Amino acid sequence: MRRFIYFIALFFGASLPAHATCEGQDLIQTMPSEERAAFDAVVNAQPFPSGNFWRAQKGDQEVFLFGTFHMGDPRHDATMLKIAPYLDSADLVLLEATRNDVKKLKTYMAQKPEILFIQDGPTLPDQLPEDLWQQFSKEMGVRGIPSFMASKFRPGYATMMLGIPPCAMDFVSGDAPAGLDTLIQNYARDNGVATKGLEPFDTAIGIFNLLEEGDPMEALRIGIAMTTDATNSFITLREGYFRGDHGAIWEFSRRTALSTPGLDPDLLKQDFAKLERVTLVDRNVAWMSVILEEAKDKRLFIAVGAAHLTGETGILNLLANEGYTLFPID
Repeated sequence: MRRFIYFIALFFGASLPAHATCEGQDLIQTMPSEERAAFDAVVNAQPFPSGNFWRAQKGDQEVFLFGTFHMGDPRHDATMLKIAPYLDSADLVLLEATRNDVKKLKTYMAQKPEILFIQDGPTLPDQLPEDLWQQFSKEMGVRGIPSFMASKFRPGYATMMLGIPPCAMDFVSGDAPAGLDTLIQNYARDNGVATKGLEPFDTAIGIFNLLEEGDPMEALRIGIAMTTDATNSFITLREGYFRGDHGAIWEFSRRTALSTPGLDPDLLKQDFAKLERVTLVDRNVAWMSVILEEAKDKRLFIAVGAAHLTGETGILNLLANEGYTLFPID
């Protein structure tokens, strides 16, 4: 499963508050016409493949759902103007993590550095062949991370860092502009709207540990070999979000992962299914109990990563299965 941590970094790079200064190709837009037609057919066969903003209605219950992009981008100003009236009308904003949740997670991780860093035993230079260690060290260097620090990364964390292109590394210094989740929280705070997290603050650590199961170096070796595609993949996911094509983003991530050379296709499919279950499906299902309970007596505004909206087990379809009628908001 560790081979897919690389693709978590690419897809959920949107969960890092990086600035949108990367330049490259949108690989969905540049697909050959026949390949694009087949790609679109798969995407459009899924429930709710596109649209970042929705209203769900069931009797007198009203829920607004907004798929977020967690990285900073100048286009967020227009987005905030659009959603502000809906935030004003909400009794409660539900988020993946509130500011307090993030603070607790940072404190917890500071107390447990072993979550991300090797504390005892062989470091990465000891575990990698010399040529791969030199390549990894070089990749970290262009991301502003010195080799002495990178040598202590746990393999899964090292692989995630490879999935973030150098142009998106300003989140490390804390200089990055705010992503939509932070902007929404700031607006709610400044305008007296309550906020609540949808899951325990340490959920991300549990996901990371689950996805690290298996060969501790396999994903890192793959990540090192694939760093040349990181920027274009990053651009593809970012631009797909601003088109509202969250279904296409996930299908692109799936196809990219399954095309990993030199590995058993059946095993790749099994691993990607686990990735989808752990990062999206299980969380969506768990969130629904919170959403349904809070919706009984509150008008909700739900802001979660756009990947959580699409598909059979996406939040939109899960609400439809509970009797809600869904309306896109232009």
